Amino acid sequence: MGLYGAGWGTLLTKILSMLIAVYCVFRERPLKIRSAIRKAIDGVSIAHVAQLLRTGLPMGLHHLLEVLAYTVLVLMMGWLSPQAQAAHAVVCNVSFCYLSVSWGLCNAAAVMWEGLPVCLSTNGPKERQAPLH
Repeated sequence: MGLYGAGWGTLLTKILSMLIAVYCVFRERPLKIRSAIRKAIDGVSIAHVAQLLRTGLPMGLHHLLEVLAYTVLVLMMGWLSPQAQAAHAVVCNVSFCYLSVSWGLCNAAAVMWEGLPVCLSTNGPKERQAPLH
């Protein structure tokens, strides 16, 4: 099938990924955006935002560096032939499935590690948090 097969394969994987994401978002009930935003804004505190930044900033920087590396890779793809580019696109789509698992595990470990000192402290906050698992 050559280049046409690679194009159709890429299109089908992207459509399938989008359908799975839409199903995961809307499987429970339709989103009520206004009430969700109000609830989110009402419970915001500076300490909570600082904790979220301590957890999320390293993950965000990691993803930023990874995106930059892929951008450089895309620029380098111009040096390859069309057949090599199609093969590379297929390999990238397959490898992304495995990479997503490691990303999820790393992010989950970072979140659990951030909550661990609060759970184990003897002089913790007045309302002790349950372990994250």
